[in-house]
Amino acid sequence: MRTRSIRTLTGVLGAVCIATLVAGCSASPTPPSIPTALRLAQANPVPTLDPANWYDNVSQGYMHAIYDTLVQYGPNDATIEPDLATGWKISNGGKTYVFTLRKGVKFSNGDAFNAKAVQYNVQRMTSKAAAAPYAFAYSAIQGFSAWNAGTAQSLSGVTVLGPRTVEFDLTEPDGTFLNALAMMSAAIGDPKVEAKYGLQGFSDNAVGTGPYALSKWVHGHQLVLTRNPRYWGKEPSIKTISTTIGLSAAQQLREFQKGQLDMIGTWGGALDAASYQRVEKSRKLRGRLRHAPADAVTFLGFNVATPPFGSLAVRQAVNDILQRDAVNAALTGGRAPLDNAGLLSPGMPGYRATDAYPYAVDLTTAAQLLKSAGITPAHPASFELAFEAGAPNVLSAMQVVQQELAPLGLKATLKPVPWNTFFTSAANASETTYGMYLLTWSADYPDPQDLFDNLFAANGPANFSGFRNAQIDDLVAKADALPTATAEESQRIADYRQANQILLQQAPAVFLNYGYQDALVQTWVHYGSLGALGLGPVYTAEFSQLSLGAHK
Repeated sequence: MRTRSIRTLTGVLGAVCIATLVAGCSASPTPPSIPTALRLAQANPVPTLDPANWYDNVSQGYMHAIYDTLVQYGPNDATIEPDLATGWKISNGGKTYVFTLRKGVKFSNGDAFNAKAVQYNVQRMTSKAAAAPYAFAYSAIQGFSAWNAGTAQSLSGVTVLGPRTVEFDLTEPDGTFLNALAMMSAAIGDPKVEAKYGLQGFSDNAVGTGPYALSKWVHGHQLVLTRNPRYWGKEPSIKTISTTIGLSAAQQLREFQKGQLDMIGTWGGALDAASYQRVEKSRKLRGRLRHAPADAVTFLGFNVATPPFGSLAVRQAVNDILQRDAVNAALTGGRAPLDNAGLLSPGMPGYRATDAYPYAVDLTTAAQLLKSAGITPAHPASFELAFEAGAPNVLSAMQVVQQELAPLGLKATLKPVPWNTFFTSAANASETTYGMYLLTWSADYPDPQDLFDNLFAANGPANFSGFRNAQIDDLVAKADALPTATAEESQRIADYRQANQILLQQAPAVFLNYGYQDALVQTWVHYGSLGALGLGPVYTAEFSQLSLGAHK
């Protein structure tokens, strides 16, 4: 028996030796391991993980991984989709919303999610104590004013109808109420966190129902998220998201080139102008660059209360004079696409890629328009052109504007202004001395309402132009009242498009470019859409939609 066993063993070993010789006398290489951690970086600290305190794009991606909202956006457009709510009904002329909640959802710590958690989070975020930056977005909810002022015991417009049913009652129809509920300010956190850690402990002890959970946060240094084992949806492929905080754009690019970071992007403070130029010079890096427009517009606004810009002829003339591509090249290096559709940016409902800007460089027409307003090279008009002091490339771009306007009698004095000072003074167009100003506005959510109501509505908080047009205001008010994601959506978009055409004709601004988003992505990072990389219409990376392959 013993001899037979030895023979058998010898025969097996011999077969192994023969196989090895056939293979070239070398052991088979070990297959490369698949990493389980996504390595990211941020230039600036993550301000908050508390939905009530959210206001920035830096926090948004991490909060989106930790928390869910009742509804969410599609990965590549502005379509409203279910999230923690599986469905909803709109009634009472657009003033009542009833949501049915997803069954069996738990927070990452095991606590149950239900309608009371929804009510708690909305009340907390809109309370006087929270002082939430985006509380105003929910001001249409019944009882908001008294609750937000601290004179009511609760927010009367949010009612729990059952464990999985919650009702919102509004004082007036709000067409973008679903958009507001998709914002991170309306994300749902565990109510028990505040009871345990206090109002200010909600951020450092973030607990949500999302695909990831907060594991470690060393402020200013590192943020680590790990896969939520209780997540109700599809389990993410990536187990850990580890972010190093405090790396400059140049440092991030170096670490990416060394293979120490899996992706970097504008959302992390990377790929500034200098870094982007280095990427453009490298064939290898260019192949890893991903680029997408953003729901933001940059424009030169006219203060219609300051001569000579109360004149439509002068505003149209400036549009005929400026070579927008030259200004854009100086401002962004050509990275941002030209804005040919006014306030309707790519990814936003109503945008059409075929829309054409109604003005082209035509100095003859411009000179005639200016002459009709009494402006010639011999009788010039002088004004101040205000812009943010210290912003990259802005001074050189404004010098281009200055040089192009001067030969036809428009003399611009460049006025760099600190950002906070600019907002304070520009907010009152009738008193400021600015004749023109440069502004970039990023949409809070991908819907025309956000841009029209803020920038050019009669009482818009960022209507620094002082522009007023009753026809535009009527169209926008009508569109604002129609709910998104309903049968009335087509009429709503038609109204915004008509308002946009009037706006372009009335020329309260020279529209320069749309926003842009960039990311460098290693070859081993797999993604299904640009939205998963944070290059979608809401600037939010979908970490749960990413996967990793072996490093190459």
